[in-house]
Amino acid sequence: MADECDIDVVEETDSDNGYDVAARKALNAPISASSVADMVEKVLAHIKKDDCCIGTLTIYGHGCQGNISVGNGQHGADPKKEINGRNENVWGPELDKLKGSFCEGGLIILMGCHVGAEQRGADKLFAIATHTGANVEGFTGMLHMPRRDDEGEWVVAGPNSKPDPKPVPTPKQAPKKGGGQKSLLMYRDREAFRSILVDDISEITIRAKTWPPASPLAPAITLDARLKTQFRDALTQYSAVNGLRAGSAVEGYVDLRVGGRTQQEIGEVPPSYLCGGCRYLVVAGDWCEMYPLGGHLAAELRRLAHIP
Repeated sequence: MADECDIDVVEETDSDNGYDVAARKALNAPISASSVADMVEKVLAHIKKDDCCIGTLTIYGHGCQGNISVGNGQHGADPKKEINGRNENVWGPELDKLKGSFCEGGLIILMGCHVGAEQRGADKLFAIATHTGANVEGFTGMLHMPRRDDEGEWVVAGPNSKPDPKPVPTPKQAPKKGGGQKSLLMYRDREAFRSILVDDISEITIRAKTWPPASPLAPAITLDARLKTQFRDALTQYSAVNGLRAGSAVEGYVDLRVGGRTQQEIGEVPPSYLCGGCRYLVVAGDWCEMYPLGGHLAAELRRLAHIP
């Protein structure tokens, strides 16, 4: 019987908020992979060299519901560099090559934010299990490095067992502000802190990210009055979370146009990001603060911008 080996893979990318770098530092000589094909080739070479079967294959990469990056990092969208719901014809044949390489009870752990959450997460775990013949595990919440998985749950699929969908953890309610104080969004700009009065947000435009970079940008969608109100209300309803060194993939871009005192003090707001299934807003690209938007609004944003 072949010896059992545990293998760690960290995506190789320049599009990272520190998650991949921290993972690589925390692990003992992990495999660096720039694409799904590169990962499979290196894993197969590893088990051939060591004459072992795979006990656990842990893949560290940025993710969202039903998606784990293997080379795209946060901003990329190359179909060869992620395992998602749109490109099974690309990653499926690659993962098929791993079938038969796992020990009995072998496990794949997808270490990316929200990868196992919702129907998309359950479907993806099962699809990967079907292609590889291994059990597959993904988290419903946010993952940070050094490893922290305290809010959410792990979902497991097997080749013959599709899991029930599990939700993304409910964001915490923001503490009530007294005295009529207006809510603020904070971000860092060249190490200086900037603030946006939520009431000063006059226009919100969203678009999906595209691939390749030279292709025309996805169409920009300006939110109507109803959705703009919901968006601004969500920003005051929930507490922000720290996204520094979190394994979250960017799924879309947001332009916040501001007026009033905010416009006078900071002028234009740098581009912001949508991640976590469009459940979080990263203001001006500052990962220190991620602002929850809630599930119902997130679903509408995905539909409008054609974000899977």
